[in-house]
This record gives sequence, structure tokens and C-alpha cells, in this order.
Amino acid sequence: MASARAPDAGVQAERTALSWTRTSLGFLANGVLLVGRRTHPSAIELTLAGTSVVVAAAAIVVARRRSRALSRQPLPSPLAAPRAIAAAGGAVLALCLAASVSLLL
Repeated sequence: MASARAPDAGVQAERTALSWTRTSLGFLANGVLLVGRRTHPSAIELTLAGTSVVVAAAAIVVARRRSRALSRQPLPSPLAAPRAIAAAGGAVLALCLAASVSLLL
């Protein structure tokens, strides 16, 4: 039988930081693609790209806070960050819808 190993205490904080970093890079890539597809982007595309940068910066801030919170012992009482996760999900949905409408125009 394989023996059960104790989980590494630092992995959860690292995984959380990496996932939030991936999310912020996705927002930045969305903004770059919206602006970079035309020589002269429209005002809507520039606004969406700027919004993408702001949301990406917010995701980086959340990543740092979550990483610090998860590296402390004992772990925080609500382990998930429901407001941050809901806000990131809402921002993803809103930017996807707005980018889709922008691309159709």
C-alpha cells in the first residue's frame, strides 16, 4: 500500500497566486487583442482595453492578498474568497460580452 503523504503547506498559496496571475494575464491579452486588431481602434475598443488593464491590476492585488492569507497559519476561516471570485467571474462575463459586441460592430 502507498502511504499517505502530508500535503505541502506552501502549495495551496502558490497555486492560488498562479491561478489569479493567469486570470490577470487573460484580461491583459483580451485588451491587447481588442486594440491590436485594427490600425485605429474605436473608442469602445480603447475603453474595453483600459477596463481590461484595470481588472487585470485588481486580479493581481487579489492574488497577492490571497497568497498572503493562505500562507499564514492557521488558515483563514472562510477559505475561499467569495466576493473576489464572484467579482472576477462577473468581470470575465462582462468583458467577454462587451468584446463580442465590439467585434461584431
